Amino acid sequence: MKKKFFLLIALAILNLLSIQAVTTRYVTTTGSDSNDGASWANAKLTFTSALTASASGDVIYVAKGTYQVSSTVIMVSGVNVYGGYDDATGLRDIVNNKTIVQNTASDTRVLNGGNLAVETIWDGFTITGGSRTTAGAGAQIGTNSTLSNCIITGNNNTGTTGSTGGGVNFTGSGKLLNCIIENNTSTGVGAGISCLGGDGIIENCIIRNNKATGTTSVGGVVMRGNSVMKNCIVANNEATAGSNGGINAYGNSKVINCTVVNNKAATSFGATYLGGTASIINSILWNNSSATNVFGADATVTMTTCAVQSSASAGSFLLNASNTASDGPNFVSPSTTIGYTTDNLGLASWRLQYNSPCVDAGTDATSFGITTDIKGVSRPYDRGFDIGAYEYNGTTSVPSVRGAETLSLYPNPMKDIVTINVANISSISAFDVTGKEVSIKYMDSKVDVSNLSKGIYLFIISADNKTYFARGIK
Repeated sequence: MKKKFFLLIALAILNLLSIQAVTTRYVTTTGSDSNDGASWANAKLTFTSALTASASGDVIYVAKGTYQVSSTVIMVSGVNVYGGYDDATGLRDIVNNKTIVQNTASDTRVLNGGNLAVETIWDGFTITGGSRTTAGAGAQIGTNSTLSNCIITGNNNTGTTGSTGGGVNFTGSGKLLNCIIENNTSTGVGAGISCLGGDGIIENCIIRNNKATGTTSVGGVVMRGNSVMKNCIVANNEATAGSNGGINAYGNSKVINCTVVNNKAATSFGATYLGGTASIINSILWNNSSATNVFGADATVTMTTCAVQSSASAGSFLLNASNTASDGPNFVSPSTTIGYTTDNLGLASWRLQYNSPCVDAGTDATSFGITTDIKGVSRPYDRGFDIGAYEYNGTTSVPSVRGAETLSLYPNPMKDIVTINVANISSISAFDVTGKEVSIKYMDSKVDVSNLSKGIYLFIISADNKTYFARGIK
């Protein structure tokens, strides 16, 4: 009897160990698919080979460089994939170590998430070159598919029917987090993002300079069902031959704390059109253009504490066309070019100045899950919610750590390399005592702080879609 008991215990331990086992694979532009992918030195060459060898729970790290694909890369359920690594040092920096997935074939989507069994994350990639005659040229995501910290750019839908989502197409309740969707085109609706087929979440994203060329078109974002877009900037999108430059939202979809600026439509609704029981809350609509109404809505649509230039209606107040007027939005450094442009839109700043009428003028949106702005600043920072994607917080740029779990790092006081006690890190930001963001590099849980001066630093860490913070002294 005892032998049987101990055998069962042993089998249970082995089973637990097998469940907890996570394999990490590596991909580089100089790798080989004949390698096992178990290290940078023995990395795989292609996503397909690394994904085929992986199972749910595994992780893939991808080095900087351009990876050309001639067939759609298919996400594998439960296999999280992270770009932005320097394979020489193993450190991750998604800004300076661009990891580009570039399609080279005709009528081919770059990345397909579909509807997956468990949450699956692709983080830190530039997705480009997609060309489709139907939906989703850049990426298609569905239930449990998440794209975070990605740039989706230079993708094109060319079909005459069903040509939606030049940048991203939703088919289920997927998530698009902290992404930039820019310079995509479509002959149909949603040149930037199409969320017709699912209850998607679009959060902390910049959707700019996307162009729809069909007569029935939407330049920026089209939403249906229970889709939600929050803390987003929708700028310089254009419908060159039709209506809806910025946003078209129907069903029970919601637009919350968004900044909708510089969008253009050839006919009507340069900024937004909302129908059904859609709602728009705490949002700015400024400097948009169209031949007729800039903003339109069905009688059933709810508008709450919005700031609108021209055609202000119930639930909104009027903004001056001049940014710097006392009743203008008073953005820090706006771009005034309207519609699709070759300007460097990355230089524009849509942050609010202290004297903006949008500061402290919004409705409490915590019931919609909003506790921070597009950059992680706490909402509300002062007396009330601000209107738009940014929350004014004086001179500091340190994100909020409200609700975040505390992590330890060691050694502390810090040496050149420190270790943060959490796995599967997707991003780390560091700030000095003045609130200025400082440059760091990291690999897994190890952070290179050798370039930092003596002082106290706050680290904001994202891992497995959770936010943590740690403090260190150097």
